[in-house]
Amino acid sequence: MIYLNELIYGNLPIAILFLWILNSRINQSWSRHNLLIAKWIIISLGVLNLLDLGFQTLTYGLNQDQTISWLNRDYTTQYVFFSICSMVLPFILLFQKTGSSFLLVFLVSIFSRIGVLIEKWFIIITSLHRDYMQDDPIRISSYLISSILMSIVIAFTIAAVGKLIGQKNQTDIK
Repeated sequence: MIYLNELIYGNLPIAILFLWILNSRINQSWSRHNLLIAKWIIISLGVLNLLDLGFQTLTYGLNQDQTISWLNRDYTTQYVFFSICSMVLPFILLFQKTGSSFLLVFLVSIFSRIGVLIEKWFIIITSLHRDYMQDDPIRISSYLISSILMSIVIAFTIAAVGKLIGQKNQTDIK
């Protein structure tokens, strides 16, 4: 099962790259709306990741033994790195200079994706190490194809919504 968070985080950098290419061919107001949509998607996913971390902290904080093992676990520096990438970094888009640049929004989406991939890698490695799951190469190859197709769908959806917002604003001005 693929989660919504994984679909959006996994394909948002590719969608922003498509929109960046379209930006050079289409008017600026249309592309600014697409940038705003992508920026707020990244920020909302950062908020969801922070809420998830808060829920985990609350859950493990109820038992003293679990709290000690959760805070003093293996790979602590890697956990801090992916937490910063996927939970803290999206909030720099709230500043006007960073949030209005296609390049910076693209880079933040890439680093957010890196944070999510590191988290997934640690979950898979520790699950394989403890024999919780089986290795399945067919699932990995099908995930790549669906990821590319989903990124194209997300890019065109953002472009269509941006075009509708741009048309509405142009009719309001007239």
